[in-house]
Amino acid sequence: MGGNKPIVEAEESIVIAHDNAREHLIRDFDNQLWGLMKAADEAAWPIVTFDQNFSLHLNDEEARLVYIPEAHTDSDIVVWFKSSNVLHTGDVYAGGYPLVDWPSGGTIDGFLTAYKVLYEMIDDQTIIIPGHGEISHRDDLMKSYNAVREIRDRVKAMISEGKTEDEAVLARLTAEWDGELANGFVNGEFVTRTFYQSLTNTSIHSHN
Repeated sequence: MGGNKPIVEAEESIVIAHDNAREHLIRDFDNQLWGLMKAADEAAWPIVTFDQNFSLHLNDEEARLVYIPEAHTDSDIVVWFKSSNVLHTGDVYAGGYPLVDWPSGGTIDGFLTAYKVLYEMIDDQTIIIPGHGEISHRDDLMKSYNAVREIRDRVKAMISEGKTEDEAVLARLTAEWDGELANGFVNGEFVTRTFYQSLTNTSIHSHN
């Protein structure tokens, strides 16, 4: 979202996004992870929005915009260039641990569903451009799926045992994947804390 305004101003482009993304941008939003998110400058607001899927047909190529609900946030899309067999995933798949922005509608199970949806959408030759990190391929999605599912189950077990968030962090539940999947600040501790928070969150996601 931070790139919207400079791209629009430099290239006279328009922003296309999911309906929920516009709602995030046009008003202040108190996010329990990041604090108060101020409304974006109007130049950054999406001009074209859609509810599920949307296609652009340019240069003999279909760019299919596919809505992925409740993974990173409630408003993410991936872009599949069908003829070129290239998938741009944004933060739905970031080449490592997922960032579950649960105050913005993201969920762990949503990520797991997203990995399976993307896996079935593409083939072994598809080039995946993740939101962060190196170019990836189909098998990388399954690696992330298996890791996230196991970490989720470990965190859920600790919650069931009455363990606190700090105790879950001290248990180093992600240790076997940290070397491969940690991505900047989205490291083992951050993932454990956001998974714990997401699984124990009872507040209703809303915009203020």
